[in-house]
Amino acid sequence: MENNQNISDRNNYNNIPQLEPIDLKELFYKVFKFWPYIIITVFVFLVGAFLFNRYSTRLYKTEMTLLIENEKSNSSGPAAIMERFGYSNPRLNFFNEKLILESYSQIERTVKSLDFGISYYTQGNIKSSEVYRPSNFNVEYDTIHPQLVGVLFDLRVLNNNKVFIELDVDEEYLPDVFNLGTQEIVDSVELDFKNGEYSIGKWIRGNSYKFKINIEDTENLDGFKFVFNTDEYLANSYYNYIKIAASEEESSGMNLSTTGANGYKDEVLLNTFANTYIQYGLDLKNAISDNTVKFIDEQVIGIQDSLDYAEDLLQRFRSSNKVIDLGAKGSMLFDNLIEIENELSKEKFRLDYYRSLDKYLSDNDNVSKMSAPSAMGIQDPLLNAMILNLTKLYGQKTEALATASTNNPQISSFNTQIIHTKKILVENLGNIISNTRLRIKDYNVRLSVLEGKVQDLPKTERAFIRIERKFKLSESLYTFLMQKRAEAGIAKAGNIADNTVIDYAKTNKIPLKPKTKLTYAIALLLGLIIPIGIILVFDYLNNKILNRKQLEKLTSIPILGVVGNSGIDSNLIVHENPKTAVAESFRAIRANLQYLLKDKSEDQTKVILVTSSIGGEGKTFTSINLATVLANGGRKTILLGVDLRKPKIFNDFNLDNKVGLSNYLIGNNTCEDVIQKTFIDNLDIISAGSIPPNPSELLLDKRLNILLKELKKKYEYIILDTPPVGLVADAFQLMYLSDVNLFIVRQNYTEEEVLGFIDDKYKNNVIDNISIVFNDFTPDLRYGYGYSYGYGYGYGYGYGYYEEVDTQPKRSLINRMLKRK
Repeated sequence: MENNQNISDRNNYNNIPQLEPIDLKELFYKVFKFWPYIIITVFVFLVGAFLFNRYSTRLYKTEMTLLIENEKSNSSGPAAIMERFGYSNPRLNFFNEKLILESYSQIERTVKSLDFGISYYTQGNIKSSEVYRPSNFNVEYDTIHPQLVGVLFDLRVLNNNKVFIELDVDEEYLPDVFNLGTQEIVDSVELDFKNGEYSIGKWIRGNSYKFKINIEDTENLDGFKFVFNTDEYLANSYYNYIKIAASEEESSGMNLSTTGANGYKDEVLLNTFANTYIQYGLDLKNAISDNTVKFIDEQVIGIQDSLDYAEDLLQRFRSSNKVIDLGAKGSMLFDNLIEIENELSKEKFRLDYYRSLDKYLSDNDNVSKMSAPSAMGIQDPLLNAMILNLTKLYGQKTEALATASTNNPQISSFNTQIIHTKKILVENLGNIISNTRLRIKDYNVRLSVLEGKVQDLPKTERAFIRIERKFKLSESLYTFLMQKRAEAGIAKAGNIADNTVIDYAKTNKIPLKPKTKLTYAIALLLGLIIPIGIILVFDYLNNKILNRKQLEKLTSIPILGVVGNSGIDSNLIVHENPKTAVAESFRAIRANLQYLLKDKSEDQTKVILVTSSIGGEGKTFTSINLATVLANGGRKTILLGVDLRKPKIFNDFNLDNKVGLSNYLIGNNTCEDVIQKTFIDNLDIISAGSIPPNPSELLLDKRLNILLKELKKKYEYIILDTPPVGLVADAFQLMYLSDVNLFIVRQNYTEEEVLGFIDDKYKNNVIDNISIVFNDFTPDLRYGYGYSYGYGYGYGYGYGYYEEVDTQPKRSLINRMLKRK
């Protein structure tokens, strides 16, 4: 049971159509025939690639590297302290700094520090190119005078003293007039520049312009173009122009890069961009020191007045009471009072700072004016870290808001961090304020005890201690504030940037675009792919039979021979040009016929029917020349024009068609009446005769059989030139009368589909004596020689022998490739 199943499976598998492998050799030769067109296409594409490489703008990559502060590595830094309390992620610092670098505010600060206010262009043969800081010419302009911005001034040098300036402006879109000093538009001034000649080195002025052209060498300069730019235009142009990415994974380095046509200008841009960014970070740090100095100065003003008053009061007291020396008890009480009051005043000073800080956090959404606690002598690491971190977060949020909305996820992230930082800061401040009040209360109690003891001293000593206490207290507090002010100044002077430049901007000398070698490679590839693709597409769409191999794959009918293209406009090629290759091919067909007629005895007449699928395939041409080559071989031959609808063969022999086969079949003429002699020995013809109304029925008449019997008595070969089988059924009606049926297939003319009909007849044994003649064949160059088929050379053409072929139909190469049926 299993064996039967396996056999059944194998049989089913064998019945499945199998795709044949692609014949790469045939594919190559099919394409190689069109090599001139491929060479031309490749040449055109390579020329296009050359022009593209020559005239396209070359883009260069400029890069630099920054090292961003990473406080995670510092165990005592603000970020580390915040992290220990759960309110900080040091890795956020890297991304926050990246956000600042990518902000619109950063590029605005950069362009304000650059000299990009004027862009210069030189004109080449095809295109103009920007030049940065030209050496032999420049434009000087008045910064406080209105200027035309965003419009191109086209300058041509006339001589050593004169230039012609033309304004390249669209009348529909007039340029703006700007004050480049204030970067404000001037609405009250209209365009009044006139094209014309102007002097070199002298001011060119009008209501909407004022500039001067400076040229050092006019001999080597034909002209140039320039345009005035606003800071806003430059910022918009360069925003997102600088690409920022991490240098290495897990590192805090950032790689800044640009891709532009002017590498030197991009180097200046990147270096300035980095410097302004580093300076911005330094300014944020200095702002805290500046705020501290300002806060101390506000406090010093009141202390200074108190000190002056106390000093004046002390001097007057000493003058009126001479010099009073305190006793041992009074001196000790005085020292204790001064010490406690100094500490009390410092605590009150700190309490004022804490209250102002708490009030500022509650009433303001910007902490840029806060001072650092450390500058006030407050050594609280968490408080200092939180204020520094909060200041930085507000600065980064401000940067981000320049280009992002309040709903942006980055802004939301900053808000979350700020809320957390504020919360812990307010909680910490509340604890600090409570502790400070307790210390102040303690100092006040101790001070009251000492003041009670002072009451036991003499009146004069009590008065002196009171005045001296006030003076010493003011002096001590003033000294303390001035010391903290000096420390804040020293801290500011000692501030250094957290971020540094590792590698300054450098431009790669090899262009990023265009990639010359890649362009040529693509051009070469396209130059090959496009024509080859077109060839293959046309080959796929072409359903004509192109060669013998394709013909063998499409039908199982044997091929009797191949007839080449004669190049001569005549059907009598064998008679008129007997030494041509075409004549030799008909002789080869004559020889191959002997294999098909091997069952017929030498004295029996052989009937050969010639037909095709449609008109124009060479059926009549083959009939005439086959009859001629048989007659030339000494065989009595007669050619019958059985195509009663379109009589033709009589024209080639200069005969008439007054009487012929149709006239015989209707009984008007005898056999002798319709036979006509030709100028070729042993060859007679019977033309079709008058065109009847019912040719198919007429050919079924028994008189045709009678005619053939009579002709067999006189002739050795009878050639029947019949109508095409693809149009009418006449040829099929006559095939039972013939010994051999020749089906004509013409190269690049007969379509693949028409072979299916006749092939089915052959496979089903409806027709069993049919062979194919491949007509009008032009050999491919791949065979290495010309019309060798006519002489019986070259295996596989079927000349000089008859060849049995595979009975299984095959498909063409392109059909296999595209999986067609």
